[in-house]
Amino acid sequence: MKYYVTEDIMYLEDVGKYKSYGIELREGECVIEKIRDIDISREGVEELCALCNKLELSPIHFRDVIEDYISR
Repeated sequence: MKYYVTEDIMYLEDVGKYKSYGIELREGECVIEKIRDIDISREGVEELCALCNKLELSPIHFRDVIEDYISR
């Protein structure tokens, strides 16, 4: 399994369209889980994604790690 950065165009009525980054967990070509709209900073999400891969983060902890990142 491996984590990958994703890019989406999101929309909020107050803001309009904006580019946002998320992370998905894949096993081969199969997407196991995807969390969108984590941050508007690609660099921050890339660092988080790299850390998840380096530590071989268990899917069980994926949502907790994202929640911790967002609440920092």
